[in-house]
Amino acid sequence: LAYLCLNQGDESRAFEYFRQRYERADPSDPWGQKAGEELIKIRPEYRNRIITKQAQRLGQELIQSSREQFDNRIRRAQEHHIAGEKLAARQKYDQAIEEFDQALQWTPENPKVIRARQKTMSQLRQRDAEEQLDRAMQSLRAGDTRSAKSEIQKTLATIPDESF
Repeated sequence: LAYLCLNQGDESRAFEYFRQRYERADPSDPWGQKAGEELIKIRPEYRNRIITKQAQRLGQELIQSSREQFDNRIRRAQEHHIAGEKLAARQKYDQAIEEFDQALQWTPENPKVIRARQKTMSQLRQRDAEEQLDRAMQSLRAGDTRSAKSEIQKTLATIPDESF
């Protein structure tokens, strides 16, 4: 209809049809873009309005994209956190720490993940210390005091000076 009106010399009605087509069009619709070009041919001052509308659309797309990326980061971090918690519960501390590290790559300042990682590190150190003390006691029972002392020294070296 817009082109028919334009061919008949009725720019006012053609402009109105082009305007409706442009404003209702999806941003990726080539006919909507063509309608915008025709609007500018009829009324060059309409260019600013088109630019403003395009800027608004781009802004909305950027906001939507940012939200989706943020949600994805949170979801991925949660998946790794949950996997880490399950591994820690099964005393697979090394694997749990790897999962927590993956979670922290997605959300580096996540206090929940940081606390879970710290707790798991503490459990890992405690388990390692207990194993070393068990080896020391076995050596002591076997009469190997030198090995027992060595294992106890290793144990003391693995215990941090400060709590975290």
